[in-house]
Amino acid sequence: MRQMDNLTLDIINKLSVGIILADCKERIVIWNHWMEKKTGKKSGEIKGMLLSEACPKFSEGKYKKIIQSVLKTRQGRFLSGAIHGNFLDFYMESQNGEKSLQNVQVEHVLDHGRSYVLIQISDVTCHYKRVDHMRTLMKNLELENEEIRQAELEARELAEKDALTGLPNRLSLMKLLEGKIKAHEAGDPCFAVAYLDIDNFKYINDTYGHIGGDDLLVLTAKRLSAAVRASDFVSRLAGDEFVLVFDNIRSKNEIFQVAARILAQFSEPFEIDGESFSVTCSFGISVFPLDGRDPTTLIDKADVALYRVKKDKKAGFQFYSKLECSH
Repeated sequence: MRQMDNLTLDIINKLSVGIILADCKERIVIWNHWMEKKTGKKSGEIKGMLLSEACPKFSEGKYKKIIQSVLKTRQGRFLSGAIHGNFLDFYMESQNGEKSLQNVQVEHVLDHGRSYVLIQISDVTCHYKRVDHMRTLMKNLELENEEIRQAELEARELAEKDALTGLPNRLSLMKLLEGKIKAHEAGDPCFAVAYLDIDNFKYINDTYGHIGGDDLLVLTAKRLSAAVRASDFVSRLAGDEFVLVFDNIRSKNEIFQVAARILAQFSEPFEIDGESFSVTCSFGISVFPLDGRDPTTLIDKADVALYRVKKDKKAGFQFYSKLECSH
């Protein structure tokens, strides 16, 4: 290569990337200050040395082929540090012992009919560390968001469930009734609401204590759930008060059948603390849309029907009004 003027050499030495220029026999002609700083090898030591000796990675077969291909085809090649790793691993490692990464651009240079290979090396270790850090941060954020979402789901579930029995609570009941009223407007069959309580529950609670009373409530919840159909709904409002929704009612007989199964569940003795005793229940039934067109009215009228049963002092059930169920 013809004599390089001082200005050009000064510019090359001030670049913030490594510059290696090698002739067609891969002997090094230029080794700039960046390369001196990164490798600790002065230009005078390196000039005339084979590229594969100065940078051992270029002694590997695939990289020798790349150099020869650039010299032959005069087409440049870019080698990403993310894929190819550290081209100066013979000299440099990051302070914590991790390998550094460099991007390498290999170009063909022609000077007075002579071919040279120009290799530009840029240290991208910090860049990829930032990328990795961002990926880790994004992954952690995704995990945190998932934890928050799961916590919100659990909180919502707890907000709509009775803590003692695990049944849906009043909030869940009201949402269900609102949805069924809208569905009926779209053509679904009518439904019935049953307001139920355990007869003489106060006596049981006083006799067996709150723990015994709670055990009875849990057993009642299980029996009610076993008595209804898969499409029906069982909820606990408070104390010994339960509200059931009989869905898709097309005839009076369907309500009677479910009501009979509920009473049958209470015909079997309950066992608490090794003692068996008989328990009965009473419930009142309202029907949508005959007895009301909103959740509160339907629940209140079912409660009125329950009061009538209690007044008669007989276990069983009553309708709020005559059943005339239709679309």
